[in-house]
Amino acid sequence: MFSLMDHDDVRDKASVAQFVARLAYQSGNLYGSDMTDDPNQAARDEWQSALYEAAHRFSVSLKELHSTNPWPEIAAMDQAINMLATELWDRCFSVTEIATALRKAADDLPRYAAGDEVRP
Repeated sequence: MFSLMDHDDVRDKASVAQFVARLAYQSGNLYGSDMTDDPNQAARDEWQSALYEAAHRFSVSLKELHSTNPWPEIAAMDQAINMLATELWDRCFSVTEIATALRKAADDLPRYAAGDEVRP
């Protein structure tokens, strides 16, 4: 299975977001638009990198909390995703937007994981 950490351009976990943003740029970007003459491309790249970095930081923090959970009978990820959803609602995202995004993410995960239940 392909791992970003095996790629020459990725030296540590902190550079994963920048590498993914560059791959997205090279493949037509996250939203598939033509970027050759876009005067807003630098701002879009910066936004996209910030989005990836925010998701990366959340996942790293959650993994740390999971591994240090003093109540192993209570799943840290269940609580974190529930709290994330309520925090998003508190920031005026709709219940429909939140539920749709969570379902889309869960539906897309098997493609990303390429059949592996856990990252090898």
